[in-house]
Amino acid sequence: HAVGDLTLVEGETEMGCGIVRNGRIRTGVNGVNVGDVPASCNDWETTWPASLDAHKPTAVVVQTGPWDVADHELAGTSEWVAPGDPAYDTYLHAELLAATDLLSSRGAVVIW
Repeated sequence: HAVGDLTLVEGETEMGCGIVRNGRIRTGVNGVNVGDVPASCNDWETTWPASLDAHKPTAVVVQTGPWDVADHELAGTSEWVAPGDPAYDTYLHAELLAATDLLSSRGAVVIW
């Protein structure tokens, strides 16, 4: 069984970025680190398409972690929410679907 070439492309998102965009994030023990979600983390919807077009992947692996399970103050709100809160879960679900739709829009299989 022949297998084609495998080309790995470095990630398009910098360390410290999750799928959740905009708003504020609270991390660390007891939420001691509070700040805005970095502006560079908010543009995956516009930066990922260029990478997809340049590399034409057949599969995309997305690793998310601590930045998406931290407390967030979503843009336009003043209340802290986290996984398990219906408002946060709805927002995160929509972001995950949007990311999946974008990454698969050129035919790639998306692996979370």
